[in-house]
Amino acid sequence: MATAAFYYHPDGYETRRKELMGRHAAGEAFLHAYVQHAGQDKLYCYAQTQKHYNHFVSKVRDRAEKPLVCSWIPWGQWTRLTEPGCLFMPGPVLKDLSWQRRHGDTRAYSVCGITHTTATQTVMDALGDLLVAPVQPWDALICTSASVKTMVTQLSENHSQYLQQHFGLPASPSCRVQLPVIPLGVNCDDLDKSAEQRAAARHEWREKLKIPKDAVAFLFVGRLSSYGKAHPVPMFLALEEAAKSASVPIDLILAGWFNSKAMEEDFIAAAREFCPSTIVHIVDGRTPEVRSFIWYAADVFTSLSDNIQETFGLTPIEAMAAGLPSVVSDWNGYKETIKDGIDGFRVPTWMAAPGMGEKLAFGHAIGVLNYDQYIGCQSQFTSVDVHAAAQAYLTLANDAALRKEMGEAARRRARAEFDWRVIIPAYDALWSELAEIRKRAPEVTPRVAGQPANPLRDDPTRLFRSYPTHYLEADTAVAKTSACNTDLVSRLKRLSINNIADGIAADRQQIERMISKLDDDASPVKTVLSTIPDAEKRNAALSLLWLAKMGMVELNERAKARRYQRARAARCAAPTFPS
Repeated sequence: MATAAFYYHPDGYETRRKELMGRHAAGEAFLHAYVQHAGQDKLYCYAQTQKHYNHFVSKVRDRAEKPLVCSWIPWGQWTRLTEPGCLFMPGPVLKDLSWQRRHGDTRAYSVCGITHTTATQTVMDALGDLLVAPVQPWDALICTSASVKTMVTQLSENHSQYLQQHFGLPASPSCRVQLPVIPLGVNCDDLDKSAEQRAAARHEWREKLKIPKDAVAFLFVGRLSSYGKAHPVPMFLALEEAAKSASVPIDLILAGWFNSKAMEEDFIAAAREFCPSTIVHIVDGRTPEVRSFIWYAADVFTSLSDNIQETFGLTPIEAMAAGLPSVVSDWNGYKETIKDGIDGFRVPTWMAAPGMGEKLAFGHAIGVLNYDQYIGCQSQFTSVDVHAAAQAYLTLANDAALRKEMGEAARRRARAEFDWRVIIPAYDALWSELAEIRKRAPEVTPRVAGQPANPLRDDPTRLFRSYPTHYLEADTAVAKTSACNTDLVSRLKRLSINNIADGIAADRQQIERMISKLDDDASPVKTVLSTIPDAEKRNAALSLLWLAKMGMVELNERAKARRYQRARAARCAAPTFPS
């Protein structure tokens, strides 16, 4: 069965945090789902520190339904990734991992990433790097929606055409990684509670929030940010329009968090100004209690996303799993999650025609606009049809039977298309496919003997070869000085300034053994290292340079001169005999 090692840093998988983003929730949910549904007895963790590995173990052990073996592959031992056969990265930046792999066997394993936000400069640069980094046809970047795949393809084509023109290439370079579309998933069992559980949670939360029994409650879940998620005014205007004609009271629950006090004050002021007929309740959507049970206090889910940082949108499928009909913007991944008229309504959106955002792109590129300003400006010029949203709100507010019908359709579809039981096999199938491609596809830009694995990270002894007077080579002569002894090594190693290269040079015991083999007469380096195992020769040679740095050995011409002087003195002292 195909599997992958998880590239693990808590930032990619932890939801217990002050600034909770969609990628954190998606990463944690995927990890938990993989433990539950992949059927693996062993999980691999590729982490830089023991602390991060321990965090990984704590995240997976409490979700395992049977004994689970966890294996840590430390950062410097990437060649061990051959065993799982694939490395999963919870983001789209594949460049560094592919360069790392090129130091060994490029066919040893695949690298697989996933898109979340693609609007940052870091991610855009990473997508451009896919054309020049040593990624292979057996690597993949999972796109969570067809919309984001179109964006990734567009950016890749832009960069490809530039490279063709810049280097005078006969054809445009292509992005060689696979770009499969696999949506995010949801654990339906966590959200699809029994009728009794839903009723109890509904009663508890509506009592807590003082929502009248006859009120229809609309729910938004996510960051409460006008520039980073969804501008709230279109939603407020649409709710106010619906509330004026609805046969029942309308309440709104905002379950999320504000990134600043100013943003919170603006949201509250906008709600008072533009939907005074609707009572607005704000709860902290970062808490596990809210994230698990707030769905049941509501009758309709809504998210009028208008932001380019969004690529898929996890909350609509969580709402579907909880049995809620939805009113969402016809935007990005929402296009593929909510079926208009079946399990909710999609509200039309408008954007400026291609080519009208050059000033915005330039401002972001040169730093005049930061990321929040960049996406916030674009949001200002993305229109969500307020009247269409109001009509959808009104239709659902006035029709309890339709709410129930759409909610049931949403619940069924969530299980059929977005449950992790369905999504995890798609990952396994992809990783199996990548393994098959590794067997037969030609390698892109195979490494040439004598060339660095990464041309921009060359061996410093090659890259800076013009700096020294001499090189340490096999025939370089080396001889002990009068200062050379193991006591001096111990004294030197007590200082942290002399331990920075531990793990690269020989350790103290190896150095002391090497000293014991040296004598006062100069000997070639190859002779000094002749009894040292081949695997340790490079470290030992580097340590000879360290000994010379510390005045314990002499190298090259000075050592040769000492040998010549001793030989001449011996000849002069020898007795002479008549012929």
